[in-house]
Amino acid sequence: MAAKVIKELKGFSGNQILLMKKNEMLFVRKIGNIHRNEERQYALEKNNPFPEIYGLHKNNFEMENIHGLDMKTYLTSHGHEHLLTFLLELFKKFTSS
Repeated sequence: MAAKVIKELKGFSGNQILLMKKNEMLFVRKIGNIHRNEERQYALEKNNPFPEIYGLHKNNFEMENIHGLDMKTYLTSHGHEHLLTFLLELFKKFTSS
């Protein structure tokens, strides 16, 4: 069975980002200039959790889909305190390394 496009996601890289489904598995396919993403991935995944990469091709890659909430929904349902704490800890970790 071929993978089916479920939804086009919004991104800011200029690449096309698609939520895909094959059998019952959801994954993300990013199409375009992915070389910048590869460089960032290798740098980030050394010390941080990172979505699993399922396939890397010439102009696209497929990666694990991590289901989340958009910022407006998250803040409405959880408030800002937990997010602020998370961001402060994240910034501390990045500045210390």
